[in-house]
Amino acid sequence: MFRSILLSSATFLICLIASEQIVKLMKLAPGVYSLGANQEESSFMLSENSVLGYELKPNFRVDKPNFHKSFPYTNSDGQRDKERKVNKFKGKSRILLLGDSVVAGHGIREEENLISSKLEQSLSDTEVLNFGVGGYCTKAEVELLKVKGLKYKPDIVFIIFVENDHVDSNGFIVRELGYHRANWVKKAYLNSHLFRLVSIKLDLFNFAKELEHHDRFAENLQYIGDNNVSQGL
Repeated sequence: MFRSILLSSATFLICLIASEQIVKLMKLAPGVYSLGANQEESSFMLSENSVLGYELKPNFRVDKPNFHKSFPYTNSDGQRDKERKVNKFKGKSRILLLGDSVVAGHGIREEENLISSKLEQSLSDTEVLNFGVGGYCTKAEVELLKVKGLKYKPDIVFIIFVENDHVDSNGFIVRELGYHRANWVKKAYLNSHLFRLVSIKLDLFNFAKELEHHDRFAENLQYIGDNNVSQGL
């Protein structure tokens, strides 16, 4: 009897682990970006541009950044970069980098280790402007180029493309809707792809309802469209 229960438990656990890995590898569950837009300690704010949904705050400063939700500083255009002059320096060319958290450098503490900084260090006659924003898809990256980047008249624009750019939305712009959940539920939702997928599909703990009534997210989805990569490029 005990052996049968143990075998059943082990089988269930193996199936659970396998299911978690399948959902994760196939990207069946939506991603979660804890940006805390509009919170005082966050580098992010909600955007009036519906394609962007959110953007980095201009001239932001914080003493204790966590390098995901907040960065030590942003420039006057709201980018994780040093201040840039609109007019190019004589004899220098200019590259503008578009991308998501890979370009913005989420988790990277030292500015000199950002992709843009490394590239600029290796090209003595070239400025490399960092226009990365965590969670952006291709269409939003191109929109950012239109509304903020083109005035710098870049000679070359690079898009650092990653696989999840095919997802037709930017990161979730979380707004508190009054749903109170136990800490274990919140942690499971953030850390388990399988739990997140099941919660949304079956509306467990009101997660599906929260997304359904999330007007900012819904508006962003509408403006991003169904094929953001092709439309953006």
